[in-house]
Amino acid sequence: MHVMDRATENSRRQHTELRRLADHLLVLVEDDRPLDESAVQRVLSRLAGVLKMHVAMELEGLYPQLLAHPNEEVRTMASRMVETVQGAYEGFLKFRTNWHAQAVHADQQTFAQQARFIAKAFHESTTREEQRLYDRVDAIYAEMARLSRPPISAVGE
Repeated sequence: MHVMDRATENSRRQHTELRRLADHLLVLVEDDRPLDESAVQRVLSRLAGVLKMHVAMELEGLYPQLLAHPNEEVRTMASRMVETVQGAYEGFLKFRTNWHAQAVHADQQTFAQQARFIAKAFHESTTREEQRLYDRVDAIYAEMARLSRPPISAVGE
């Protein structure tokens, strides 16, 4: 492709950032020492911001195109992933709301357990989306470019 190497490049970059932040969260909760609560809140805020932008971009840009795609396999995968993305986003927002600074301070052990679960979920869901959907989307866009029929727009622009 001429505009970018892969149609999903921006989405993949955001996934990388989400995984990096999830890893940072894991470092903050990795042992029994007291949590750096301000660092925890900064990471949670950054995760929320990146995730909000990413989900909006996908739900407003990527998925409407895929749900209207002529290939039934693509439409089915996109439909399943929309539900997954929305559920993960809502789950993280609930986690973020529940774990404000005072709650983290009051129950660091439970927060650490749930933070580990959330970090693992970020890794698994972003990897799954890339492997199951993004790779297929990129192949479709590459084929369209090969056939000299450029897509309407690159995903994530």
